[in-house]
Amino acid sequence: SREKIRSDVWYSVCLSGILMLCIGDSIASIVGSTLGRVKWPGSSKTLEGTLAGFISVVVVWNMVIQNTITPTLLWPIGFVTPFAIGMVYEAFTKQIDNLVLPVLTSTLVILFTVN
Repeated sequence: SREKIRSDVWYSVCLSGILMLCIGDSIASIVGSTLGRVKWPGSSKTLEGTLAGFISVVVVWNMVIQNTITPTLLWPIGFVTPFAIGMVYEAFTKQIDNLVLPVLTSTLVILFTVN
């Protein structure tokens, strides 16, 4: 039903921001500081950390939402693209990303999925 889809969209929006901060940012930090070798230009963050954060968010996202939301909302570009943009933003920001990162990711999910 239309209300179920609307509920699924907002669940996805909230979940995307939380996962980006709790999983993506944390894994990026751990992997980047321990295994990272290739630095992003003009940043102290590493490519390995960014990729690990991105992959971890996508994997956890798929595990969590697999049976919880309407299949038509699983369109990969609507969620993978915001995660990719969010992780690259995290690599280059000089701000405290714990506030901006989930807001940015959730906003991008809205822009990519809500018609």
